Amino acid sequence: MFKRKIVTSVLLLGAVAGAYAAVKLLKDDKEDVDEELDDNEIHFINISDEEVRKPYDVEGRDQSVKEVAAMYPCLDPDFIEEMLSKKEELNKSFNEDTLVTVSHKVDFKMLDRLEEFTKIMEEAGYEVESDELNVVVSRKLFTEDDAILSDVLNVANQAAVLYGEYLGNEVKE
Repeated sequence: MFKRKIVTSVLLLGAVAGAYAAVKLLKDDKEDVDEELDDNEIHFINISDEEVRKPYDVEGRDQSVKEVAAMYPCLDPDFIEEMLSKKEELNKSFNEDTLVTVSHKVDFKMLDRLEEFTKIMEEAGYEVESDELNVVVSRKLFTEDDAILSDVLNVANQAAVLYGEYLGNEVKE
């Protein structure tokens, strides 16, 4: 039960980080304001419909897919379903508390999105290797129930928020 709360917290943190990154990227794309703004003021950001990724329709999906999609609305429900089907395999692949390295490959079409993704991943403690518009992010973690799945969903969601294409992952001891 405690591990489920931790995993849920990690998933929620990933969703919040993804939303922050999207708003930050969109805000950075706007022209700089010459005058300094008071921190106590409320500021509105105009975002066009083209800049906002629409949530996927999860109607008719399994409840577990709906729950994950609620935290990661930018992830394709088919991807979520595929990853959830691998949940047991991922959990049983390694003994609990085994130190593994999880590497994720992501492609981008826009350099500024890749740079933002790289910055976010480095701040989150990932090692980053990029080549043109391709990036591999890696980090070490100890296996627990759903730890690898949570990491995959977090990175894939971050990529989706920034319009990157998550190409897959590799887990090694």
